[in-house]
Amino acid sequence: MRIWGVVGAVVAAAVFATTPARAVDLLVSSGFGNSILKYDGITGAYIGVFAQGGGLIMPSGLVEGPNGDIFVCSYGTSQILRYERRTGAFLGVFASGGGLDSPMDLAFGPDGNLYVTSIMTHAVLRYQGTTGAFLGAFVPSRSGDLFYPSGLTFGPDHHLYVVGFGNDDVLRFNGTTGAFMGNFTTAHNLQVPTDAVFGPDGGLYVSDEYGDKVYRYNGTTGQFLGAFAGGSELDFPYAHTFGPDGNLYVCVLNQNTDSVYRYSGQTGQFLGPFTSGQGPNGSVWLLFHCDRDATFTDVPCTHWAWRFIEAVAAAGIASGFGDGSYQPNSTVNRGAMAVFMARTVDRVLGSFAAFSPPPCGSESFSDLACSHPFYKFVEYVVSNGIASGFPDGTYKPGNPVSRSAMAIFLSRVRNVSDGDLVAFSPPPCGSETFPDVPCTHPSYRFIEYIAEKGIASGFGDGNFRPTTIVTRAAMAVFITRAANLPL
Repeated sequence: MRIWGVVGAVVAAAVFATTPARAVDLLVSSGFGNSILKYDGITGAYIGVFAQGGGLIMPSGLVEGPNGDIFVCSYGTSQILRYERRTGAFLGVFASGGGLDSPMDLAFGPDGNLYVTSIMTHAVLRYQGTTGAFLGAFVPSRSGDLFYPSGLTFGPDHHLYVVGFGNDDVLRFNGTTGAFMGNFTTAHNLQVPTDAVFGPDGGLYVSDEYGDKVYRYNGTTGQFLGAFAGGSELDFPYAHTFGPDGNLYVCVLNQNTDSVYRYSGQTGQFLGPFTSGQGPNGSVWLLFHCDRDATFTDVPCTHWAWRFIEAVAAAGIASGFGDGSYQPNSTVNRGAMAVFMARTVDRVLGSFAAFSPPPCGSESFSDLACSHPFYKFVEYVVSNGIASGFPDGTYKPGNPVSRSAMAIFLSRVRNVSDGDLVAFSPPPCGSETFPDVPCTHPSYRFIEYIAEKGIASGFGDGNFRPTTIVTRAAMAVFITRAANLPL
């Protein structure tokens, strides 16, 4: 899927130092330069030409293949070209024919095959994901009144979402059969939509070239939520994507602007031009790309929490599963949370190795035997005041952790280094930071504490959503901030 007080604070900062996460590149299609340019994915500094040649003319869509190689739409030659992931060396024409005419965007689907928008034939074509062999028109010409299709993406529901220059709505097609399922968005008429991307919040973000905006829709219902990004600075937005930092990056197809713009992924606030040095010369499409293998098979550098997950992995706080995955969308239960918290606190105290939990028969909790794999971790965080049990004497290690409970755990973890939780005074009633966390909420003080420390923030609607269950990806973000891990 594409995607265009125990220890002083100064001492704690030194203890928390660790190896930064690996670098990430930003690849940008230079529509007028017939090349793919490479920029530092963290700073935006120009690095050089990543790929050119092989008949590349007017490059548009970019996607990383299953093996990491880069696949590019050569709009001017109606071909899909393939380049080596690290060097950018031309590896040959991967796909062509089957009526492909002026390809604009492409994506590897859930089935591993490659899907390409063919503008001039008003269709979405499918090619075998390993050989490039033509498999047929997945979305036949003009199906659902599809007209000049430009951007496409597979949604969380595995269905295909397509925008077209000649359509004023986002069209949805069955991800298995290609059958038209209807207009996904209807309340707001787009002028010239160019790209569609699902964001970290599950919303659908659509760039409108003539509307000079990136609009946001409910990713489940298609309800129009308003203009997310774009002011007087945004002129002819084209492709967009969310970066590893969670912010929104937008290509601007304007030779006078000649840059990639960055917007806050939470609020849509304009953060300024991102790329510097040589301009893209007509930036059309963009892709965040790792030039090295990621630590986990299911967390590529394009994942919104990649840097945070890499940081906690490098610090030894979190690890993956036997199959090499991290499972970022899996929820965190109280048992696993104890492991994360114990390892984080141990970076300051250095006492976990020598810690001796109560012997068998003297366990602190009736539902946590000494043979439990998380026994020592739970007893450790309890002994350090990070976690406690329930009135019935249980710990309930299998219970999921909500954002509200997470705020309590992280406040106590941060207090190990800062020692200021007791003295902290949250905003008075009537001045709460989050509308859904009133001053009477049992976790109010803790939520305000981690908000002030920059450990956690709210969502785009201003709410904190205290009952939302924490995922492994979100936990990596919270721990990275709580422990001041370098990114």
